[in-house]
Amino acid sequence: MLRAIYNSRFEASINDMKKILFAFILTVGAATVHGQNQGPHINAGLGLNDIGIPIYGSYDWGFRDDFNLGVGASLGTGGNDYDGGIFGVGFFTQWYADRILDIPSDFDVYAGLGVFYYTFKNGDDLDLGLFVGGRYYFNDRMGVNLELGAGSTLAGAKIGVSWLL
Repeated sequence: MLRAIYNSRFEASINDMKKILFAFILTVGAATVHGQNQGPHINAGLGLNDIGIPIYGSYDWGFRDDFNLGVGASLGTGGNDYDGGIFGVGFFTQWYADRILDIPSDFDVYAGLGVFYYTFKNGDDLDLGLFVGGRYYFNDRMGVNLELGAGSTLAGAKIGVSWLL
């Protein structure tokens, strides 16, 4: 949907949306960093999708019961329109189902929604993406994560490590 908007006659408004998105990311980050309840996480790993195998990193923190906010970035290589690589940044929110599902504390199960901006050789893209994921903690601070997503340029699967700060 957003891709259709971008390709329409409203290209100038997309640049304005990018500025608003950037300002929103900074505002949300500054306003919610003190409300941590899930604890902040740093995540890093590899993805798998039709573009290639991107690397990703993200930071998320709790701001309400069962909800996190986060920011992330990814870097990938690929063919066709993405020849020469693709770089993406965005923000997202996650809803944790741990309490409702009454699962052990060494597991996290969540669903999320995010807005992602990608730039590549032949242009750029602003996407809305949905994902589900989970974490398993080996100890109090470190675990593995797995996410499955759809709707964004780098949709697919991600696997990596998570550190609870």
